[in-house]
Amino acid sequence: MPDLFVLKKDTAECFQEGAALARRLGFNAAAKTIAETEKDFLEKKLMVVTVGEMKRGKSSMLNALLGEKEQIFPVNASVATNAITIVRYGEEEKVEVVTEERKKGIMLPTTKTIHRTEIPNYVSEQGNPSNFKNVRLLKVEIPNPLLKEGIVFVDTPGVGSLNISHAETTYGFLPNADLLLFVSDASSGLTETELNFLKRGYKYCKNVLFPLTKKDTNPRYKEIMEDNQYKISAALGISIDEVTLIPISNTAKIRYLETQSKAALASSNFPEFERLMWSTIAAKRGEIMFLPFLEQVRQETFKIDENIVAQYQLLESNKEKMLELIANLKKEIEKYKSFESTNLQWKSELAESFAIMQNNNIAALSSMELEATNHLEDRITALGVKICEPEYYKQVYNEINNIMSERLLELKDQMIDKTVEEVNRVNISLGLNVDSCQRALDGLNFTPKKDLDVVFPKRKASEDAIRKGTKISRSIVGGSKIGMVIGGLLGAALAVFAGPAVIAAELGTTVADAIFYTAISSSMTGTSIGGFLGGAKGCVDAVTQGRDVDIPVVRKALTNHINESRILLTKIMNEGMITLKGRVINSFETEFTAKKRELEDNIKQIEITVNSTKPDQEKLEELKRNAETIQKYMVRLEELKDTVASLNNTEQDSVFQGNTGDIPVSTLVPEAEKKEMEYSFL
Repeated sequence: MPDLFVLKKDTAECFQEGAALARRLGFNAAAKTIAETEKDFLEKKLMVVTVGEMKRGKSSMLNALLGEKEQIFPVNASVATNAITIVRYGEEEKVEVVTEERKKGIMLPTTKTIHRTEIPNYVSEQGNPSNFKNVRLLKVEIPNPLLKEGIVFVDTPGVGSLNISHAETTYGFLPNADLLLFVSDASSGLTETELNFLKRGYKYCKNVLFPLTKKDTNPRYKEIMEDNQYKISAALGISIDEVTLIPISNTAKIRYLETQSKAALASSNFPEFERLMWSTIAAKRGEIMFLPFLEQVRQETFKIDENIVAQYQLLESNKEKMLELIANLKKEIEKYKSFESTNLQWKSELAESFAIMQNNNIAALSSMELEATNHLEDRITALGVKICEPEYYKQVYNEINNIMSERLLELKDQMIDKTVEEVNRVNISLGLNVDSCQRALDGLNFTPKKDLDVVFPKRKASEDAIRKGTKISRSIVGGSKIGMVIGGLLGAALAVFAGPAVIAAELGTTVADAIFYTAISSSMTGTSIGGFLGGAKGCVDAVTQGRDVDIPVVRKALTNHINESRILLTKIMNEGMITLKGRVINSFETEFTAKKRELEDNIKQIEITVNSTKPDQEKLEELKRNAETIQKYMVRLEELKDTVASLNNTEQDSVFQGNTGDIPVSTLVPEAEKKEMEYSFL
């Protein structure tokens, strides 16, 4: 098993070498891309995200996993997490809380350093009810060896809680997860809310483990476990064998950490849980933390090699076509320039698509309002005068909020699907998923010679298919930085809400799909769930103070709440769609600029060869040396990819170790289903 620290260092050095090599050969656009890829690679973390309903034991489980002497995640019967908490490695302990304050009419984030013992005052319902302190994020750095290899643990608010903002924060963070720990407990089976959440989460992350906490509180926990397995299998459409459900006791594990009692450890079942968790991480870390970056650099290097080989081949066998190739490359540049003009078809089609989405949103929100209103009337009919009692009108208020938030989340999913579909359609129609240099070469009607000293590198079948445009590109509009562009979507709205995109940026998560999803998620509901859904209770309370309440009073308060919610959401949606359209168009234009610079580098290098006064043989020798240099570098990239692939070697012990003594953690379980890149933009 390769040493990960050494492997990461070697990979970063390889990227630095690649950027320097690209600059030396005159390919500055490629050098810039490789340097940016190295930065993204060094910042990439593997995120383990815990999700589930409130009071299922998520926070206790994380405390037990990390094995800290003083707990990080607040836990007790009256405490529930109400903000995202991110725990990562740091040489020295540091705890920061990110809150928001209104300054000159604008909500701005403020970071404050606190002590570990103060954490419950900010991220729990007990210390910060309804998040009145406007906490957006808790960042914890600790010198815990479990985190040293780039593992980040994330604790999320519970879904299905009475505080709808909890669920929205958790839903929005899902696309950032590399491994989901979906927590349920032995007290009761999974609810419909939990299963709906799971289906949504599984869409983004196929790596899921299912810890079942509190097994020591129910002697019949195996019945709950079996029932949950069937429910999960049905909900996700997978076999029961694929549902990795592990019964554990957080209490017993914490007792073991305090007393080193082997009986407590055995009772906790944490050795098995940690074995499965760390082995899953071990099997996925290469795929997540290395391969995307190695492939990005490999593609950039491939394009450099093709340019050098093209020069060699043409100079050796058909020198006249060098000028024709330059002309074809210039035509490619003019094509991208033409895409930037106003009133073009691709812009008009995008605008039309967004207008249709906007109309669909308005219709969906009106339908949401009608559904919530009908539910209110049904509850009034069923409860009668009971609805005037605080217990009941609060219950109905929460039911209404649940209806609206669920419909809103469904609408967000539809918008994400449609936006991705449109972006990929434009991507293909403009030919952005085709190598422009290779397209220019193909236009020469030139047959490469296979018996020369320097020949074109052989592409894999999958790469060739993408090059010819028969597959959807894995980039929105090309370039790994697209996620950062769309990550800025509705920046102000992201600040108002606990924006997952802000969290992703804080973690250095520059994978495009994660930030793309979270940007849309936050922009479409950023100010809504956290703000307007808290208003109805106050409204009802205000009209009930000091007076008797009748049904019309409650009906009016809740009806106004539903109506005002729809109006505010419509405003947010409309503003968000305008901004989203602008950002997508801007992203395409950014890609056009990148393509032009890449082609300009190609032209410049060919012109240097054409205009050089050196004898042709000397030119050929120089091109041959450059080709050999770049191809040696590509071999090094392939060797690194092979080394990374060996991280999945199932016969080796994982370098990750849990807090269960010297129990070896082996990668003996089958690798989880490979993560589908349904909306991958790398």
